[in-house]
Amino acid sequence: GVNGAIYWTDQTSWSNENTLNYKKRVGRSHNLDLMAGLSLQGQKNTYDGIASTQITSEELGIAGIHTGNYQKVQSNYYDWRMMSAFLRANYNFRYKYYFTFSFRADGSSKFAEGNRWGYFPAASAGWVVSEEKFWNVRNFNSFKIRASYGLTGNNYIGLYDAYGGFGATSIYNGASAILPTALPNMRLKWETTHQLDIGVDMGFFNDRIRLMADYYNKKTTDLLFSVTLPDTSGYGSARQNVGSVRFYGAEVELSTVNIQSKNFTWTTDFTYSFNMNKVLSLPDEYLSLIHI
Repeated sequence: GVNGAIYWTDQTSWSNENTLNYKKRVGRSHNLDLMAGLSLQGQKNTYDGIASTQITSEELGIAGIHTGNYQKVQSNYYDWRMMSAFLRANYNFRYKYYFTFSFRADGSSKFAEGNRWGYFPAASAGWVVSEEKFWNVRNFNSFKIRASYGLTGNNYIGLYDAYGGFGATSIYNGASAILPTALPNMRLKWETTHQLDIGVDMGFFNDRIRLMADYYNKKTTDLLFSVTLPDTSGYGSARQNVGSVRFYGAEVELSTVNIQSKNFTWTTDFTYSFNMNKVLSLPDEYLSLIHI
């Protein structure tokens, strides 16, 4: 067992959020809501440690370690940063026609210079048909159609996957060496998901019955995977942007107020979901796992 050890850790985490909001209403027709922001965050961690199986003099403490057969010195350091700029604009005309546009720019220190930034726009629109003058359907009091399309990003990789890594070999003939242990890939970039949503909201009998239905189609590209490399490369695997998958489906939600009185209320909710996924392309090693 270990007869002596000292470990020291220093971790600093920080974040900064800044937003600006602006609202404007022009007459009874135009309603505008703007928001812009900047987000900064990061973390730094330093770890040092030493351990031994023998301590020749307790008076010396750990600093006086002298071992005959085993001594372990550990240290670790990592540092990461994230920066995001974003904006959103909401507009509606007479609460009948709704439009939203948003945009994000995310920068991550996980990726090498030239690929650190990902850009993700999105837009949506809605039409409250039941607010139109021509709408006069008995017991069908609300009807809204909506659609949206946008991009989102994922940077779920190790802090230094893009930069590679090195490690020290065991001592041989009185000396050790530093050898590469992880293959760098400076071309790594954000994984991106494109998603389309189409939906309707309906209310009957003064919203005693509400029906909501949605269809979505989502495609993710530039998937971040660890891909096995040939033995001749000298590396076991490397992180790469490979493959794409598609998710699609529909969801229906029905809510009813069956009884509503001063002392008793009875409501029901029914939800149905249909979800499918399809692998469009993946490395062979992952395809074989799926087939199993």
